[in-house]
Amino acid sequence: MIRELQHAYESGVKFKLHVFGKANASTKRFNYGFPINFLPPFRVSERSAAFSIFDILICPSVLDNSPNVVCEAFSEGVPVIGQSGTGIDSYITDCDNGYLHDFKSYRAEPYCLGRKLDSVVASYSEFSRAAKMTAKFELSYETIGGQYLRLYRSTFPDRVVC
Repeated sequence: MIRELQHAYESGVKFKLHVFGKANASTKRFNYGFPINFLPPFRVSERSAAFSIFDILICPSVLDNSPNVVCEAFSEGVPVIGQSGTGIDSYITDCDNGYLHDFKSYRAEPYCLGRKLDSVVASYSEFSRAAKMTAKFELSYETIGGQYLRLYRSTFPDRVVC
């Protein structure tokens, strides 16, 4: 991902990367070739303030198949560029609330991440609105709860669900 971001920055895509979490001293001293801001972990009560710092969430995780951070970003109107081929695929709709991206394919598509960042920036209000609508209509407690109840009822049709 760092190589792709370096390539995007060198190609004229201007951004500042914000990294939340614990970073050691050598990670902070490394010259990434683009502006980077290391920030401490934030509390749940600070979520809105944390998400207001940035415009796009880049989520390269290949292990998180139930991505709470993606849901939180959408609820704050922040579009997401997330790792394709994971559980994130069921949350992100390309060219709508963000993009799916294979962060492992830099050699095959060195310009791809930059184009996706540019696309989100160029149509930011539409991407942001779509992110909020995804959170409201597809990821709400009522929607997900209803899906679980329908699944339960179809699996156990003879049982009563209150």
